[in-house]
Amino acid sequence: MKKKYWRLIIQTFFFFIVVISFIGLIDKTILNRQVLSYIHASSFFATISRLVWLEIPDAFLVTFAIILLSFIFGRIYCSYYCPVGLIQDILNSLIKRLGLRNLKKISYGQIRYLRWIILGCVVALIFSRSSWYQYLDHYALFGKLLSFTFTGISFLVLLAISVVVAPRWFCNNICPSGSIFTIIQKRPKISFYKKKKIKEKKSEVIIASENNSRRDFIKGVGAFVVGALCAKAITFTSNTQKNVQKLISLIGSILPPGAGSRESFNSRCISCGACVNKCPSKVIVIDNLVFHSTPRLDFSKSFCDYECNRCMEVCPNGALSYHPVELKKSIRLGVVNFNQNRCVVYIDKKDCGACAEHCPTGAAKTRPYGKDNELLAPYFTEERCIGCGACEYICPTRPDKAVIVKAVDVQTLAALPQVQNNSKIENIIQNKVQKDNPFPF
Repeated sequence: MKKKYWRLIIQTFFFFIVVISFIGLIDKTILNRQVLSYIHASSFFATISRLVWLEIPDAFLVTFAIILLSFIFGRIYCSYYCPVGLIQDILNSLIKRLGLRNLKKISYGQIRYLRWIILGCVVALIFSRSSWYQYLDHYALFGKLLSFTFTGISFLVLLAISVVVAPRWFCNNICPSGSIFTIIQKRPKISFYKKKKIKEKKSEVIIASENNSRRDFIKGVGAFVVGALCAKAITFTSNTQKNVQKLISLIGSILPPGAGSRESFNSRCISCGACVNKCPSKVIVIDNLVFHSTPRLDFSKSFCDYECNRCMEVCPNGALSYHPVELKKSIRLGVVNFNQNRCVVYIDKKDCGACAEHCPTGAAKTRPYGKDNELLAPYFTEERCIGCGACEYICPTRPDKAVIVKAVDVQTLAALPQVQNNSKIENIIQNKVQKDNPFPF
Protein backbone atom coordinates (compact mmCIF):
# COMPACT_ATOMS: atom_id res chain seq x y z
CA MET A 1 0.00 0.00 0.00
CA LYS A 2 1.29 3.44 -0.94
CA LYS A 3 2.45 5.84 1.73
CA LYS A 4 -0.31 8.37 0.95
CA TYR A 5 -3.00 5.75 1.62
CA TRP A 6 -1.46 4.86 4.97
CA ARG A 7 -1.41 8.53 5.80
CA LEU A 8 -5.08 8.88 4.85
CA ILE A 9 -6.04 5.90 7.01
CA ILE A 10 -4.17 7.29 10.03
CA GLN A 11 -5.63 10.76 9.45
CA THR A 12 -9.17 9.37 9.26
CA PHE A 13 -8.69 7.35 12.43
CA PHE A 14 -7.49 10.33 14.47
CA PHE A 15 -10.14 12.55 12.89
CA PHE A 16 -12.82 10.18 14.17
CA ILE A 17 -11.21 10.13 17.63
CA VAL A 18 -11.23 13.93 17.87
CA VAL A 19 -14.80 14.17 16.57
CA ILE A 20 -16.18 11.77 19.17
CA SER A 21 -14.27 13.63 21.87
CA PHE A 22 -16.37 16.69 21.00
CA ILE A 23 -19.78 15.27 20.12
CA GLY A 24 -19.88 12.04 22.15
CA LEU A 25 -20.84 9.06 19.98
CA ILE A 26 -19.41 6.56 22.48
CA ASP A 27 -20.59 5.77 26.00
CA LYS A 28 -18.84 7.71 28.78
CA THR A 29 -17.64 4.48 30.41
CA ILE A 30 -15.30 4.05 27.42
CA LEU A 31 -14.66 7.70 26.58
CA ASN A 32 -14.06 8.65 30.21
CA ARG A 33 -12.33 11.71 31.60
CA GLN A 34 -8.88 10.13 31.47
CA VAL A 35 -9.21 9.17 27.80
CA LEU A 36 -10.57 12.61 26.91
CA SER A 37 -7.68 14.30 28.69
CA TYR A 38 -5.22 12.38 26.47
CA ILE A 39 -7.12 13.41 23.32
CA HIS A 40 -7.40 17.09 24.26
CA ALA A 41 -3.74 17.18 25.30
CA SER A 42 -2.94 17.15 21.60
CA SER A 43 -4.16 20.76 21.51
CA PHE A 44 -0.90 22.62 22.08
CA PHE A 45 -2.36 25.99 23.03
CA ALA A 46 -5.09 24.55 25.26
CA THR A 47 -2.32 22.88 27.28
CA ILE A 48 -0.23 26.07 27.41
CA SER A 49 -3.32 28.00 28.51
CA ARG A 50 -3.79 25.69 31.49
CA LEU A 51 -0.14 26.07 32.47
CA VAL A 52 -0.53 29.86 32.37
CA TRP A 53 -3.41 29.48 34.80
CA LEU A 54 -1.03 27.48 37.04
CA GLU A 55 -2.69 24.14 36.31
CA ILE A 56 -0.89 21.00 35.23
CA PRO A 57 -3.07 19.04 32.76
CA ASP A 58 -3.60 15.36 33.53
CA ALA A 59 -2.10 14.32 30.20
CA PHE A 60 0.64 16.94 29.92
CA LEU A 61 3.09 14.19 28.91
CA VAL A 62 1.07 13.64 25.71
CA THR A 63 1.74 17.22 24.63
CA PHE A 64 5.40 16.81 25.53
CA ALA A 65 5.57 13.55 23.54
CA ILE A 66 4.09 15.23 20.44
CA ILE A 67 6.71 17.99 20.66
CA LEU A 68 9.50 15.44 21.14
CA LEU A 69 8.34 13.35 18.18
CA SER A 70 8.15 16.53 16.09
CA PHE A 71 11.82 17.15 16.84
CA ILE A 72 12.59 13.67 15.51
CA PHE A 73 10.19 13.22 12.60
CA GLY A 74 9.07 16.75 11.71
CA ARG A 75 5.46 17.98 11.55
CA ILE A 76 3.80 14.63 12.22
CA TYR A 77 0.96 16.32 14.12
CA CYS A 78 0.05 18.42 11.08
CA SER A 79 0.45 15.50 8.68
CA TYR A 80 -1.27 12.69 10.57
CA TYR A 81 -3.32 13.97 13.50
CA CYS A 82 -4.72 17.45 12.84
CA PRO A 83 -8.46 17.23 11.97
CA VAL A 84 -8.37 20.59 10.15
CA GLY A 85 -5.55 19.24 7.97
CA LEU A 86 -7.77 16.35 6.80
CA ILE A 87 -10.60 18.76 6.02
CA GLN A 88 -8.23 20.82 3.87
CA ASP A 89 -7.00 17.69 2.07
CA ILE A 90 -10.60 16.72 1.27
CA LEU A 91 -11.40 20.24 0.06
CA ASN A 92 -8.21 20.24 -1.99
CA SER A 93 -9.25 17.04 -3.73
CA LEU A 94 -12.65 18.56 -4.55
CA ILE A 95 -11.03 21.75 -5.85
CA LYS A 96 -8.81 19.71 -8.18
CA ARG A 97 -11.82 17.82 -9.56
CA LEU A 98 -13.69 21.08 -10.13
CA GLY A 99 -10.68 22.62 -11.87
CA LEU A 100 -10.61 25.77 -9.75
CA ARG A 101 -6.87 25.78 -9.15
CA ASN A 102 -6.34 28.15 -12.07
CA LEU A 103 -7.05 31.17 -9.89
CA LYS A 104 -4.13 33.55 -9.32
CA LYS A 105 -2.14 32.53 -6.27
CA ILE A 106 -1.05 34.92 -3.60
CA SER A 107 2.71 35.27 -3.56
CA TYR A 108 4.24 33.72 -0.45
CA GLY A 109 6.69 36.61 -0.30
CA GLN A 110 3.81 39.03 0.27
CA ILE A 111 2.56 37.28 3.40
CA ARG A 112 5.56 35.28 4.59
CA TYR A 113 5.62 37.08 7.96
CA LEU A 114 1.87 36.96 8.58
CA ARG A 115 2.16 33.65 10.43
CA TRP A 116 4.68 35.10 12.88
CA ILE A 117 2.45 38.09 13.56
CA ILE A 118 -0.42 35.71 14.30
CA LEU A 119 1.77 33.47 16.48
CA GLY A 120 2.96 36.47 18.49
CA CYS A 121 -0.63 37.62 18.91
CA VAL A 122 -1.83 34.18 20.10
CA VAL A 123 1.06 33.69 22.55
CA ALA A 124 0.54 37.18 24.01
CA LEU A 125 -3.22 36.57 24.37
CA ILE A 126 -2.64 33.28 26.19
CA PHE A 127 -0.11 34.75 28.59
CA SER A 128 -2.43 37.68 29.26
CA ARG A 129 -5.09 35.08 30.18
CA SER A 130 -7.46 36.01 27.41
CA SER A 131 -9.67 33.58 25.52
CA TRP A 132 -9.62 35.62 22.30
CA TYR A 133 -6.96 33.31 20.87
CA GLN A 134 -9.82 30.91 20.13
CA TYR A 135 -10.47 32.64 16.79
CA LEU A 136 -7.03 31.64 15.51
CA ASP A 137 -6.57 28.24 17.18
CA HIS A 138 -7.50 25.40 14.83
CA TYR A 139 -8.65 23.10 17.65
CA ALA A 140 -11.14 25.62 19.06
CA LEU A 141 -12.37 26.48 15.56
CA PHE A 142 -12.87 22.78 14.78
CA GLY A 143 -15.00 22.44 17.92
CA LYS A 144 -17.08 25.44 16.85
CA LEU A 145 -17.55 23.80 13.46
CA LEU A 146 -18.87 20.60 15.06
CA SER A 147 -21.29 22.72 17.11
CA PHE A 148 -22.52 24.43 13.91
CA THR A 149 -21.90 27.89 15.31
CA PHE A 150 -21.69 30.90 13.01
CA THR A 151 -17.95 31.16 13.69
CA GLY A 152 -17.43 27.47 12.88
CA ILE A 153 -19.34 27.60 9.61
CA SER A 154 -17.49 30.79 8.63
CA PHE A 155 -14.21 29.00 9.35
CA LEU A 156 -15.17 26.16 6.99
CA VAL A 157 -16.02 28.65 4.23
CA LEU A 158 -12.68 30.43 4.68
CA LEU A 159 -10.87 27.08 4.58
CA ALA A 160 -12.54 26.30 1.26
CA ILE A 161 -11.48 29.67 -0.15
CA SER A 162 -7.91 29.25 1.13
CA VAL A 163 -7.59 25.82 -0.50
CA VAL A 164 -8.41 27.41 -3.84
CA VAL A 165 -5.34 29.64 -3.37
CA ALA A 166 -3.02 26.79 -2.34
CA PRO A 167 -3.20 23.38 -0.60
CA ARG A 168 -3.14 23.76 3.18
CA TRP A 169 -2.77 27.52 2.85
CA PHE A 170 -4.23 27.94 6.34
CA CYS A 171 -1.63 25.59 7.87
CA ASN A 172 1.29 27.33 6.23
CA ASN A 173 0.25 30.96 6.69
CA ILE A 174 -2.26 31.31 9.54
CA CYS A 175 -2.34 28.39 11.98
CA PRO A 176 -0.26 29.24 15.11
CA SER A 177 0.17 25.54 15.94
CA GLY A 178 1.59 25.00 12.47
CA SER A 179 4.05 27.85 13.09
CA ILE A 180 5.20 26.24 16.34
CA PHE A 181 5.81 22.90 14.64
CA THR A 182 7.61 24.68 11.79
CA ILE A 183 10.05 26.14 14.31
CA ILE A 184 10.53 22.70 15.84
CA GLN A 185 11.02 21.09 12.44
CA LYS A 186 13.74 23.53 11.45
CA ARG A 187 15.86 22.51 14.38
CA PRO A 188 18.29 19.56 14.06
CA LYS A 189 16.50 16.24 14.31
CA ILE A 190 17.34 12.57 14.10
CA SER A 191 16.62 10.81 10.83
CA PHE A 192 16.22 7.08 10.42
CA TYR A 193 16.77 7.38 6.69
CA LYS A 194 20.00 7.74 4.80
CA LYS A 195 20.73 11.33 4.00
CA LYS A 196 21.24 12.18 0.36
CA LYS A 197 24.63 13.49 -0.50
CA ILE A 198 24.57 17.18 -1.34
CA LYS A 199 27.23 18.70 -3.55
CA GLU A 200 29.39 21.33 -1.94
CA LYS A 201 28.39 24.90 -2.73
CA LYS A 202 30.58 27.87 -3.28
CA SER A 203 31.50 29.80 -0.16
CA GLU A 204 29.94 33.00 -1.54
CA VAL A 205 26.53 31.34 -1.88
CA ILE A 206 26.77 29.89 1.65
CA ILE A 207 27.60 33.29 3.14
CA ALA A 208 24.72 34.90 1.24
CA SER A 209 22.26 32.28 2.51
CA GLU A 210 23.46 32.77 6.06
CA ASN A 211 22.92 36.53 5.76
CA ASN A 212 19.45 35.96 4.38
CA SER A 213 18.68 33.60 7.28
CA ARG A 214 19.72 36.27 9.76
CA ARG A 215 17.54 38.85 8.03
CA ASP A 216 14.61 36.46 7.97
CA PHE A 217 15.11 35.72 11.67
CA ILE A 218 15.18 39.41 12.60
CA LYS A 219 12.12 40.13 10.48
CA GLY A 220 10.33 37.13 11.97
CA VAL A 221 11.05 38.33 15.51
CA GLY A 222 9.81 41.79 14.50
CA ALA A 223 6.61 40.27 13.14
CA PHE A 224 6.19 38.30 16.37
CA VAL A 225 6.49 41.52 18.40
CA VAL A 226 3.92 43.23 16.15
CA GLY A 227 1.54 40.34 16.83
CA ALA A 228 2.10 40.70 20.56
CA LEU A 229 1.25 44.40 20.35
CA CYS A 230 -1.91 43.52 18.43
CA ALA A 231 -2.83 41.16 21.28
CA LYS A 232 -2.39 44.03 23.73
CA ALA A 233 -4.89 46.07 21.73
CA ILE A 234 -7.31 43.13 21.67
CA THR A 235 -7.14 42.64 25.45
CA PHE A 236 -7.69 46.36 25.94
CA THR A 237 -10.77 46.18 23.71
CA SER A 238 -12.01 43.07 25.53
CA ASN A 239 -12.71 45.20 28.61
CA THR A 240 -15.79 46.35 26.73
CA GLN A 241 -16.73 42.71 26.21
CA LYS A 242 -16.47 42.06 29.96
CA ASN A 243 -18.87 44.91 30.64
CA VAL A 244 -21.31 43.46 28.10
CA GLN A 245 -21.06 40.03 29.74
CA LYS A 246 -21.76 41.59 33.15
CA LEU A 247 -24.91 43.05 31.62
CA ILE A 248 -25.83 39.62 30.25
CA SER A 249 -25.39 38.12 33.73
CA LEU A 250 -28.06 40.49 35.01
CA ILE A 251 -30.64 39.04 32.63
CA GLY A 252 -29.96 35.43 33.60
CA SER A 253 -26.87 33.88 32.03
CA ILE A 254 -26.28 30.81 34.21
CA LEU A 255 -22.79 29.33 33.85
CA PRO A 256 -22.15 25.57 33.67
CA PRO A 257 -20.88 23.88 36.85
CA GLY A 258 -17.16 24.22 37.41
CA ALA A 259 -16.95 27.68 35.84
CA GLY A 260 -15.93 29.18 39.19
CA SER A 261 -16.37 32.89 38.55
CA ARG A 262 -17.82 34.68 35.55
CA GLU A 263 -14.62 36.63 34.99
CA SER A 264 -12.44 33.50 35.06
CA PHE A 265 -14.79 31.53 32.82
CA ASN A 266 -15.06 34.27 30.20
CA SER A 267 -11.27 34.61 30.19
CA ARG A 268 -10.67 30.90 29.63
CA CYS A 269 -13.59 29.46 27.67
CA ILE A 270 -12.83 29.06 23.95
CA SER A 271 -16.44 28.15 23.08
CA CYS A 272 -15.38 24.89 21.44
CA GLY A 273 -18.79 23.33 22.12
CA ALA A 274 -17.53 20.15 23.83
CA CYS A 275 -19.68 20.73 26.93
CA VAL A 276 -22.70 21.62 24.76
CA ASN A 277 -22.48 18.46 22.68
CA LYS A 278 -21.73 16.14 25.60
CA CYS A 279 -24.41 17.42 28.02
CA PRO A 280 -26.86 14.50 28.55
CA SER A 281 -29.78 16.77 29.49
CA LYS A 282 -29.00 19.29 26.68
CA VAL A 283 -29.34 22.23 29.06
CA ILE A 284 -26.03 23.81 27.97
CA VAL A 285 -26.39 26.01 24.90
CA ILE A 286 -24.37 28.52 22.88
CA ASP A 287 -26.00 31.44 21.12
CA ASN A 288 -24.77 30.53 17.65
CA LEU A 289 -25.39 33.92 16.07
CA VAL A 290 -23.85 35.95 18.90
CA PHE A 291 -20.18 36.87 18.46
CA HIS A 292 -17.89 35.66 21.26
CA SER A 293 -20.75 33.84 22.96
CA THR A 294 -19.88 31.42 25.77
CA PRO A 295 -21.90 28.39 26.94
CA ARG A 296 -24.76 28.97 29.35
CA LEU A 297 -27.61 26.97 30.90
CA ASP A 298 -31.06 27.37 29.33
CA PHE A 299 -33.70 26.16 31.79
CA SER A 300 -36.44 26.55 29.21
CA LYS A 301 -34.95 23.50 27.47
CA SER A 302 -33.97 21.31 30.43
CA PHE A 303 -32.17 21.40 33.78
CA CYS A 304 -28.75 20.45 35.14
CA ASP A 305 -28.71 16.78 36.15
CA TYR A 306 -27.88 16.44 39.84
CA GLU A 307 -25.87 13.24 39.28
CA CYS A 308 -23.87 14.46 36.27
CA ASN A 309 -20.49 16.19 35.85
CA ARG A 310 -19.91 15.35 32.18
CA CYS A 311 -19.27 18.94 31.09
CA MET A 312 -16.37 19.17 33.56
CA GLU A 313 -14.87 15.96 32.19
CA VAL A 314 -14.86 17.03 28.54
CA CYS A 315 -13.63 20.64 28.84
CA PRO A 316 -10.29 20.69 26.96
CA ASN A 317 -8.62 23.72 28.58
CA GLY A 318 -9.88 23.84 32.17
CA ALA A 319 -12.46 26.61 31.74
CA LEU A 320 -14.72 24.20 33.63
CA SER A 321 -12.71 22.82 36.54
CA TYR A 322 -13.22 19.13 37.20
CA HIS A 323 -14.94 18.12 40.44
CA PRO A 324 -16.22 14.69 41.49
CA VAL A 325 -19.99 14.23 41.33
CA GLU A 326 -20.37 14.40 45.12
CA LEU A 327 -18.75 17.84 45.23
CA LYS A 328 -20.52 19.04 42.10
CA LYS A 329 -23.85 18.34 43.84
CA SER A 330 -23.15 21.25 46.19
CA ILE A 331 -21.97 23.82 43.62
CA ARG A 332 -24.36 26.76 43.49
CA LEU A 333 -25.00 27.76 39.88
CA GLY A 334 -27.68 30.32 40.71
CA VAL A 335 -30.22 31.38 43.31
CA VAL A 336 -33.94 30.66 43.17
CA ASN A 337 -36.44 33.51 42.99
CA PHE A 338 -40.03 32.55 43.86
CA ASN A 339 -42.97 34.81 42.95
CA GLN A 340 -46.13 33.82 44.81
CA ASN A 341 -48.19 36.13 42.60
CA ARG A 342 -47.62 33.71 39.70
CA CYS A 343 -47.93 30.38 41.54
CA VAL A 344 -51.12 28.40 40.79
CA VAL A 345 -51.47 27.38 44.45
CA TYR A 346 -51.62 30.97 45.71
CA ILE A 347 -53.50 32.47 42.74
CA ASP A 348 -55.85 29.71 41.51
CA LYS A 349 -56.04 27.75 44.76
CA LYS A 350 -55.03 24.59 42.92
CA ASP A 351 -52.69 21.90 44.14
CA CYS A 352 -49.16 21.85 42.76
CA GLY A 353 -45.75 20.94 44.13
CA ALA A 354 -43.87 20.15 40.96
CA CYS A 355 -40.90 22.23 42.11
CA ALA A 356 -40.69 20.41 45.45
CA GLU A 357 -40.97 17.00 43.80
CA HIS A 358 -38.12 17.69 41.42
CA CYS A 359 -35.77 19.58 43.74
CA PRO A 360 -32.78 17.30 44.46
CA THR A 361 -31.51 19.17 47.53
CA GLY A 362 -34.67 19.88 49.51
CA ALA A 363 -34.44 23.61 48.87
CA ALA A 364 -38.01 23.50 47.56
CA LYS A 365 -40.61 22.11 49.97
CA THR A 366 -44.34 22.25 50.49
CA ARG A 367 -46.41 23.15 53.54
CA PRO A 368 -50.14 23.19 54.34
CA TYR A 369 -51.97 26.18 52.91
CA GLY A 370 -55.58 27.39 52.77
CA LYS A 371 -58.39 27.87 55.24
CA ASP A 372 -58.47 24.20 56.18
CA ASN A 373 -54.92 23.41 55.17
CA GLU A 374 -56.36 21.52 52.22
CA LEU A 375 -53.60 22.62 49.86
CA LEU A 376 -49.86 22.14 49.73
CA ALA A 377 -47.99 25.34 48.81
CA PRO A 378 -44.31 25.51 47.85
CA TYR A 379 -41.68 27.51 49.69
CA PHE A 380 -37.90 27.70 49.30
CA THR A 381 -34.79 27.63 51.49
CA GLU A 382 -32.25 29.69 49.59
CA GLU A 383 -29.24 28.32 51.50
CA ARG A 384 -29.86 24.84 50.07
CA CYS A 385 -30.53 25.93 46.49
CA ILE A 386 -27.84 24.96 43.97
CA GLY A 387 -29.57 26.63 41.02
CA CYS A 388 -29.88 23.43 38.98
CA GLY A 389 -33.03 24.78 37.31
CA ALA A 390 -35.22 21.73 37.92
CA CYS A 391 -37.84 23.87 39.64
CA GLU A 392 -37.87 26.51 36.87
CA TYR A 393 -38.02 23.93 34.09
CA ILE A 394 -40.91 21.99 35.61
CA CYS A 395 -42.95 25.00 36.78
CA PRO A 396 -46.30 24.85 34.89
CA THR A 397 -47.18 28.55 34.92
CA ARG A 398 -47.18 30.32 31.55
CA PRO A 399 -46.03 32.61 30.06
CA ASP A 400 -44.09 33.79 33.10
CA LYS A 401 -42.70 31.18 35.48
CA ALA A 402 -43.42 31.42 39.19
CA VAL A 403 -39.93 30.06 39.85
CA ILE A 404 -36.89 31.62 38.18
CA VAL A 405 -33.21 30.88 38.84
CA LYS A 406 -31.06 34.00 38.81
CA ALA A 407 -27.39 33.97 37.87
CA VAL A 408 -24.50 34.36 40.30
CA ASP A 409 -21.14 35.82 39.30
CA VAL A 410 -19.18 33.48 41.59
CA GLN A 411 -20.11 29.83 42.13
CA THR A 412 -20.00 28.82 45.80
CA LEU A 413 -21.07 25.77 47.80
CA ALA A 414 -24.62 25.47 49.01
CA ALA A 415 -25.71 23.90 52.32
CA LEU A 416 -26.02 20.14 52.49
CA PRO A 417 -29.20 18.70 50.96
CA GLN A 418 -32.10 17.94 53.25
CA VAL A 419 -34.97 15.62 52.49
CA GLN A 420 -38.38 16.77 53.66
CA ASN A 421 -39.77 14.69 56.51
CA ASN A 422 -43.05 16.04 57.84
CA SER A 423 -45.69 13.59 59.02
CA LYS A 424 -48.49 16.15 58.76
CA ILE A 425 -47.74 16.83 55.12
CA GLU A 426 -47.39 13.11 54.40
CA ASN A 427 -50.87 12.55 55.89
CA ILE A 428 -52.33 15.23 53.61
CA ILE A 429 -50.71 13.57 50.59
CA GLN A 430 -52.04 10.16 51.60
CA ASN A 431 -55.57 11.58 51.97
CA LYS A 432 -55.40 13.07 48.49
CA VAL A 433 -54.30 9.73 47.03
CA GLN A 434 -57.17 7.95 48.79
CA LYS A 435 -59.63 10.47 47.31
CA ASP A 436 -58.35 9.57 43.83
CA ASN A 437 -57.01 13.05 43.28
CA PRO A 438 -53.86 12.47 41.19
CA PHE A 439 -51.04 14.95 40.77
CA PRO A 440 -52.42 17.64 38.43
CA PHE A 441 -49.49 17.69 35.99
